[in-house]
Amino acid sequence: MMQQSQEQNQDSYKRLMEAAILAFAEKGFDGAGVRQIARDAKVNPAMIAYHFGNKEGMYEAVLRWMYDDFSRRLQNVPDVPVPNTPNARNIALSVFDTTIRKLFQDCVVFANTDSSSKLLYEAIHKLWTHEMTSPRTKIFDDLICQLRAQVDCFIACINILKPGISRIESDAVMISIHGAVLFFYKHFDIFQRVRGRSYTDSDLENLVQHFVDFTLRGLGIPNAFSDEEA
Repeated sequence: MMQQSQEQNQDSYKRLMEAAILAFAEKGFDGAGVRQIARDAKVNPAMIAYHFGNKEGMYEAVLRWMYDDFSRRLQNVPDVPVPNTPNARNIALSVFDTTIRKLFQDCVVFANTDSSSKLLYEAIHKLWTHEMTSPRTKIFDDLICQLRAQVDCFIACINILKPGISRIESDAVMISIHGAVLFFYKHFDIFQRVRGRSYTDSDLENLVQHFVDFTLRGLGIPNAFSDEEA
């Protein structure tokens, strides 16, 4: 009986989180109503107080969930190497390659998911973008600190791969990668329709490898994965 109750609580929590993401993305914090969110989730409104306390708590839970989900997808990325140590360059290349590869792989997974899940992913992106540009809760500062740590790791790898690069140049690399990933995700279906067939795993591997190589060459690091130093 207790196990059934726990499963019901987990199910109601999941339903409320998904309904809240869609509502906050569409109407914003002020426009979203907790009773409507409960109706959309098909749960008793009292469960909102049980799981989150109030609407503010629900909003913060949504933001934490979105960030934790992003962090989970970047797991297994190698730790940032220490400059001027053995294999620092190879480790930096591995971080660079693995991070970009995971971002593009996520785009493919999202693009190929069912329509209801795709709607949720679109809402997550919209809500995350809105909070980035117009933060309304103190939790955002904590999320930014965590996100900055991941960005700094990537920047450190770029500095190892190209010593002396300016911060504005490394920022430009980050922005370029982010822009390419978003463009790929937004237009993935169009790309497949124009070419008349779906991308195979081999096609996608080649696309990702091309972008990794393209970015490294933009940094002035040709043949980065060869045994020879650039």
